[in-house]
Amino acid sequence: MTLEMVAPAPDTGPRWGRAFALALGAHLLPGAVLVGWLGPVAAPPAPPPAGIMLELAPLPSAPAVTPSDAAPAPPAVEAPPPPPEPVEEPTPEPDPVPVPKPRERPVVKPLPVRPKAEVALPRAEAAPSRPREQAEARTPASASSAPPAAAQVSDRTAAPAVGASSAQTSSSVQTWQSRLFAHLERHKRYPSRARRLRQEGVPMVRFAMDREGRLLSVRLEHPCGVDSLDEEALALVDRAQPFPPPPPEIQGERVELVVPVDFSIRTR
Repeated sequence: MTLEMVAPAPDTGPRWGRAFALALGAHLLPGAVLVGWLGPVAAPPAPPPAGIMLELAPLPSAPAVTPSDAAPAPPAVEAPPPPPEPVEEPTPEPDPVPVPKPRERPVVKPLPVRPKAEVALPRAEAAPSRPREQAEARTPASASSAPPAAAQVSDRTAAPAVGASSAQTSSSVQTWQSRLFAHLERHKRYPSRARRLRQEGVPMVRFAMDREGRLLSVRLEHPCGVDSLDEEALALVDRAQPFPPPPPEIQGERVELVVPVDFSIRTR
């Protein structure tokens, strides 16, 4: 027979209590130390005192002031009148400048000039271009058929020479006019453009010659309206110089004439 010794179970109750107490103390000790170090806890602030409400009555309105009750306004002070503007004195007009009187020039009497002979020739009719022999052959017939052109002697033309009869003077002048007419007729040309357009006209040419028949001046007295015919009339006089010298019955160093140049197209 064997004897077994059974040891009794240890009592754990007091051990757990001591452990719990130690743990609780370990937790509370730091809190107590912290509270003691910080000091006493401040009490919460007291609530603010109750507010006081005041209710004010409205102010009384001021009574209306009438114009009569108002204090009289001070009298208005009149502004001083503006100073008068300076009056500009009119500028005196300058004295008129005396106009110098023109000097009287001595009258110089012109030197006596020998009178010029002015002869009007008969109208020169334009004819188609022909040989010179035919034109010269037709000249006497034309001169005989046309009325004799008497020389128109102006105031500047001298009187015939003493001892010469009026018939002889007229005959000499007509003969010279016929020669001059035939001379101009030989040198006359009808402009081709005017002939093609069948343009006609009678320009009047004034020219002057000396005693030897040399041309001194020429100008267009009355144009016919066709430029080519007017130009040809001037060219005719320039081309036909020298002219037959005037006869002794026509006196003067300068003989001036007005000649009509007839440009007409004859239909056969």
